[in-house]
Amino acid sequence: MKKLILSLGIVLFAISILLSGCDNLTPKKKTVTNMPAGAELQEAYDALLKKIGITDPEIYEFSCLFNPSLTGKPENNHASMSMTLVNPSDKNKLIDYVYSLTDGTVIGPREVTLSVGRGSNEVFIEKYEEFQDNLFKRDYFPPFSKFDEMYKNAEEKAGYGEECYIRRFGVKIKRDSKEEISLEIKSTKSRTAYKMYYFDKNGNMTGK
Repeated sequence: MKKLILSLGIVLFAISILLSGCDNLTPKKKTVTNMPAGAELQEAYDALLKKIGITDPEIYEFSCLFNPSLTGKPENNHASMSMTLVNPSDKNKLIDYVYSLTDGTVIGPREVTLSVGRGSNEVFIEKYEEFQDNLFKRDYFPPFSKFDEMYKNAEEKAGYGEECYIRRFGVKIKRDSKEEISLEIKSTKSRTAYKMYYFDKNGNMTGK
């Protein structure tokens, strides 16, 4: 009987060790209350590039998004970084990744299909040369060290006071438009009220 109890104790101890190991493998979720600061975005960007295995991507679209919880509980807020880039293995294809700024998990790669037109007029864009003019490198938009100042300037310009949050930072080259680097400020007093502000590559507001 003593041997049986001893064996059972060893088994239970081994199971507890395994479960503890599983807990360590589970991404630790952190609470975010606004768009993460520039330094944190820099860390996330570096981590994402390490995951992709590339140091200087050709980017089609880049964005950071903060979504407050619909329940009003800060622990359920979520922030993420998304990047659509040229596939390192096939430059005629685009892929995207989503990096969670809440728990550090990464979704991707997922293949992205580009097209113009709709229905019977839809034409797929399948050659690098066809979307090359819409690509940019990391130095096309402001360094992350400028982001905190950009946040502050946009929030002051919006005039919402403390009743707002930065919902989205985005970069995408648009034909015949200078509105390519943007910050969206969302009011907390309304489901629909928001304001958009645009910046140059040095982090200066363009006035639009």
